[in-house]
Amino acid sequence: MQTISFFNHKGGVGKTTMLFNAAVEMGRLGKRVLMVDYDAQANLTAIALQDEMLTKLFEPGADGLTVAHAFAPLVGGSGDLDAPEAVEVRPGRVWLVPGDIRLSDFEGIMPNAFTEALAGQERGFRVTSAPYRLVQQLGEIVDADYAFVDLGPNVEALNRAVLLGSDYLIVPMASDLFSLRALPSVGGSLTTWIRQWATAKSVAPPTVNFPIPNGAPRVLGYVSQQFNVYRGEATAAFDQWIQRIPGEIEAGLLEPLSIHPDGRGGSLADPARSDGASVGDLKNFHSLVPHAQTLRQAIFELTRRRRCARRTGHPGARERGPVQGALREHHRSGGLITRSMPSPRAERGRESQVAVRPESRRRDAGPWRESRIAKVEPGTWSEFLRWRRRVPVARA
Repeated sequence: MQTISFFNHKGGVGKTTMLFNAAVEMGRLGKRVLMVDYDAQANLTAIALQDEMLTKLFEPGADGLTVAHAFAPLVGGSGDLDAPEAVEVRPGRVWLVPGDIRLSDFEGIMPNAFTEALAGQERGFRVTSAPYRLVQQLGEIVDADYAFVDLGPNVEALNRAVLLGSDYLIVPMASDLFSLRALPSVGGSLTTWIRQWATAKSVAPPTVNFPIPNGAPRVLGYVSQQFNVYRGEATAAFDQWIQRIPGEIEAGLLEPLSIHPDGRGGSLADPARSDGASVGDLKNFHSLVPHAQTLRQAIFELTRRRRCARRTGHPGARERGPVQGALREHHRSGGLITRSMPSPRAERGRESQVAVRPESRRRDAGPWRESRIAKVEPGTWSEFLRWRRRVPVARA
């Protein structure tokens, strides 16, 4: 199994949506994918699971179901990792280890644990390696080809431990100034953590008889996304930043990591440099994103017919609810959905009023034209997933 973390110090770049869609697409292509939600905001969990399951996970007294439950014995000092059962998201193909806001309790003990590991203390290695061991255990149980890990936008101790235990790293990038400014922080933090972990491993005591991270995350590359498109090209406002990304990636991320060997005769920057640092481009899908999240589907799954909506198990789909009705009206009219949230009247049992704008009403459709559901094909994500050429598949 190969573990791939999706990480950027800059928030709001669409990494969680990209991870979920990529995981579902990989499942469609025949791979087995374990998604791990190590972001305390638990956004990946929220868009992957139905409301009934979310209620079960977070109801008072629930135990043994989320990442927070898994690390609770370490937080309380009563034991070691207690792995929960992964939740099946797509039958036989995609699973999720649910996130939890209470993951912050575990994050609170991690800085001291890393210091203990540097001092050669066994508990420091036990706590620091727990996120890595959880991924490995559940990946083996579901026989995963890949583990996709969602991380919060910070350079704190939990992300340090997870990245040190990852095989690869993908950096999602929004086409703006602040994503570029975050890159030196990512590269500088990674190179510091790799050196520190190498020191810790050199003083590990014999009592460390459990798996610990290798500490050599290789960079697959970056994905530029959330840019508007006009006539098949990124608009000028976004293109100026897109053109700057390759140079900033090289200086802020690849150059610092190129000094670290990967244990295979190369450096941690080699996968990104071998075939160009750009993994792919994902334009702004506008209102399709909340539509897909409401139905707990990947964006490209919205292209399928109504029976696909019924298979989601979403109550609105079975009962001809407002979202399914909007999608049906869209396909019938060839128009574009401009609003999808149920109105107050819909909550009182009346049919929601959903505005639909046919393309014929606009001479300059601009981004609307590029956001048509009919144009979001699975091939979009297959093209993005060309990074698979850089990753050797080793079954768990």
